[in-house]
Amino acid sequence: NIISGKEIVIGGKIDRVDEREGVIHLIDYKTGQVKLEFKDIENLLDRDSWPSSANLKGILQVFIYSWLYSREFDEGKKITPGIYLTRALYEKPFSYLIRDKESNKTILAVDEYLSAIEEKIQRLIREIYDESIPFFQTQDMERCRYCPYAGVCHRKQESYT
Repeated sequence: NIISGKEIVIGGKIDRVDEREGVIHLIDYKTGQVKLEFKDIENLLDRDSWPSSANLKGILQVFIYSWLYSREFDEGKKITPGIYLTRALYEKPFSYLIRDKESNKTILAVDEYLSAIEEKIQRLIREIYDESIPFFQTQDMERCRYCPYAGVCHRKQESYT
């Protein structure tokens, strides 16, 4: 995609891709605490909608992988996104499937979400490159607590302890 005369490259590394009974399963392994359900697509990409206590980044990541996979390998097959929570591997019952709380359904095919994901990502990238939109840091200091970029933005550790 080209925005403002710049070519934007988005990529990542999918932990696991399986095909079973004609369905592509894109799986991401997570060792930390992440959610397996989300409210809506808008909240996944809106940094101010994320509650500090809820980790929705895993869902966003596997949705982006699904979107990229569908663009690269348009096979016409259903894509099921999932997250293996390594802490929960031995729980009964174990589930790696993501739930949409708004529609109250488990996502077995991500197809209906892909256009919304693409639209939101393109909007976000346009905002990042739009020089008329000022950049601002989050006001929620709790989000900075474990951020690997806290040193880059010069947030001090004592600011959020």
